[in-house]
Order: sequence, then C-alpha cells, then structure tokens
Amino acid sequence: MATKTGKIVILDANVLYPASLRSFLLYLADNEMFQPKWTSQINEEWHRNLSNKLPDMIAEKLQQITDVMNKSFPDALVANFEGLIDTLTLPDVHDRHILAAAIKANADYIITHNTKDFPQEVLAIHNLEAITPDEWVMRLLDQDPKRVLESFHKQVKSLKNPPKTADEVLAGFEKCGMKQTPKMLRSLVK
Repeated sequence: MATKTGKIVILDANVLYPASLRSFLLYLADNEMFQPKWTSQINEEWHRNLSNKLPDMIAEKLQQITDVMNKSFPDALVANFEGLIDTLTLPDVHDRHILAAAIKANADYIITHNTKDFPQEVLAIHNLEAITPDEWVMRLLDQDPKRVLESFHKQVKSLKNPPKTADEVLAGFEKCGMKQTPKMLRSLVK
C-alpha cells in the first residue's frame, strides 16, 4: 500500500476502464508516484461501460476489482462532493461530478482521455489541470524514469492468466490511445 506522497490525481472512468491502463496507473500510484482518487460514480461508470462491451463480465467480478482498489488505496474514494456539482459548469454536464470530486480532494490533476470536456479556463480557477494518461506518464517518466520502469515491470510480472510479455503490454497501452509512453518504455526496456 502506498503512502501519501506526490500529486493528487482524479482518475476518470475512461482511464480505469481498460484493465492494462488501470493496472499500470495503480502500479505507479503504489510506487508512490501520485495519490489516486476516484468516486463511486466513476467506478459505476467504468463498470457499466465494461459490462456493455463484455456482457459476460459479471458485476461481482467488477466489484471485486473495485474492492481491491479501495483496500489498496484506502484514501482514494472521494465522498461528500455532491453539493458542489450544481455550482459547476462544463461542456458535458455529466462530467461535473468529476470536477466536484477533484475540488473536494484538493487534486492537482484530472487524468482523462476527454481533456476537451475540462476546459483549462474552468480548471485554472481550481488550480487543476486535465491531461491524458499518456501525457501524465510522460511527466512521470521525466521526473523518475527508474520508478516508472519498475512499476511497468511489476505489472508485466503480475500477469499470469494469461501471462504477457512487456511488448504485449505496451501494445495494449497503444490500443488505449497511448502513443508516447509505449515508445519511451520500449527504449528504456532495451
């Protein structure tokens, strides 16, 4: 279990939905590169999206994953932010709960694939920035490539059913929309 260090980061549902990306981000957080935060609503959203794509994925399995996440990061679940939602304006009203949680958590970043839904002029008022997971990991690589690589190797080593090579995991990151991170990690792995 990681201790409280580093930047505070809200993880949007769209970065928790792909298992390989979720796993990598959580290995980075466990390696004390940042403090992850999420809400029950964020978890419900990625559960719903994953269930729609993989109908055989049972709710109990998704809840087990979330339970492990909450146990591993006991301070990650943000609560009591709902009163802020109606005071916020975003292009997509369905994203206001994410911003409200970020404000409540005193977050530094929102990690999302939908940065356009979080205009910088709105986020700047709250000292927040929305960036993609690719941008986020590249920043972490700039700060401490050794720990990022260590986290990546832990992820690869943990994959047993089925096992995957480092290159297969990197290909999975590319499918998740990450472009720079896989290239950089490939250059460091060699």
